[in-house]
Amino acid sequence: MGALGKILATTDLHDRSAAGLAFAASLARDYDSELHVLHVMSSQEIGDLDLPTHSQDHMAADAAEHVARLLDDHIAAILGDGAPLHTAAVVFGSPAMEILRYAREHDCSAVVITVSSRSRVGKLLLGSDTLEMLAIADVPVIVVPAG
Repeated sequence: MGALGKILATTDLHDRSAAGLAFAASLARDYDSELHVLHVMSSQEIGDLDLPTHSQDHMAADAAEHVARLLDDHIAAILGDGAPLHTAAVVFGSPAMEILRYAREHDCSAVVITVSSRSRVGKLLLGSDTLEMLAIADVPVIVVPAG
């Protein structure tokens, strides 16, 4: 494994996160590092999925399985055949906390996140999840602007 060890890229499964994922994949290739790709699901996202209704016990598992397939498709669409060896994961919870928890549990050396701005004011400020993560991170966080 390379000097950077394991690199964690985060994605919201939208095109706006493609720049960060592509940057993390490039780092992984350049430094012969292992790439981890993580999507953090919220309870609202689970509700937005068009899944068959099951018990609460099965709903989260069904949602995670469905989103894991979407994540694999997202990675393939952005990285294509040039994707470095990677691990993809879906977790539930608060994005900043879950991203940092995953980074610690998997000994990731760096976290790559994508930030996008939709307004003039937004260009001056980072999102609240990003600010929280930067404030409490115990690994380097690389912030990549959306394409």
